[in-house]
Amino acid sequence: IAPPGDRIARRHIEQLHPQVVRRGWLQESVPDADERGKEVEVGDGRGRRSPLAGLLRADMQPGDAATLAAELGRISDSGGTITDARDLVLRWRERVSTVFRATQDSADDRALLLAAVMLEGLGPAEVLNGARLLLKDQKTRGIRDILTGRDLATRLDAVQAKSDGQRVTFSHLPGYPAAVLRHFWRQLSDVQPNLISWVKQLTGPKGLGFGRIPEIADLLAQLAVDEGDLRPLDVAQAWAAAGDAGQNGAARLLARVARDPALGQEARTRLRSWAGQEPRANATISAVVCQGPFSKEYPRQALTCLRWVLGRPEHDS
Repeated sequence: IAPPGDRIARRHIEQLHPQVVRRGWLQESVPDADERGKEVEVGDGRGRRSPLAGLLRADMQPGDAATLAAELGRISDSGGTITDARDLVLRWRERVSTVFRATQDSADDRALLLAAVMLEGLGPAEVLNGARLLLKDQKTRGIRDILTGRDLATRLDAVQAKSDGQRVTFSHLPGYPAAVLRHFWRQLSDVQPNLISWVKQLTGPKGLGFGRIPEIADLLAQLAVDEGDLRPLDVAQAWAAAGDAGQNGAARLLARVARDPALGQEARTRLRSWAGQEPRANATISAVVCQGPFSKEYPRQALTCLRWVLGRPEHDS
């Protein structure tokens, strides 16, 4: 009887590709840098949850486990990131590329894909409206086009979304929505300003995605971290003026990125800047961030932000 697949993969990696182990990719969490910039030792319980955690399964076939071990070693040797490794394991890149080839001539379907990612959990009609908002499509379709066009369920299925008629979901493809966003951001970079503007519209107080702000914040934070780009954080100031839900979403987004080893310093600088400036909503976001997990990892910087908040010229009424 063959041993479990996850044990085979780990054994192959430990014996043949020790550099993967040294980088901490097989740990439940990936080490972050501390406030002095020193890397935290693997296994001390601190850091972000590893994108590979849980992907080495006992039911993997021995051949697949050995192949996975070799591929992880190759990615590590070539300077790849743990995100590259996860994409390999889940085959998201191949799946996303296939979808993009199939929708090459259809802006409607690509907009539908983006809307399904951002509005996951909502109904098909709401997702369709989100796609039309992205395309600024306010035209009324003729009855002939409606009757001869593909039905919405077929279009959603073509972009890998599932729909039971009540809601659209990617629950069958965990990690796929983030891979889709990365592909749009990296391969269709001209779309970036329009994408950010659209997200702001979607998540406005009366927007289709207002109730999805926490999930969208997580998607944007992951995008910023994966791409090493702070521009997805531009939505935070719009959210700051959107009441408690928006401010909590902005705080969630900034807190996640502020703890990243690569982008964290610049994000923390932004937090300090907001702490002492108008409008008041920006200072509120800084205060909310400094009450959460961020304060445990960066206590001095959290206290500095709070001092800036308290030192604002206009006091709360």
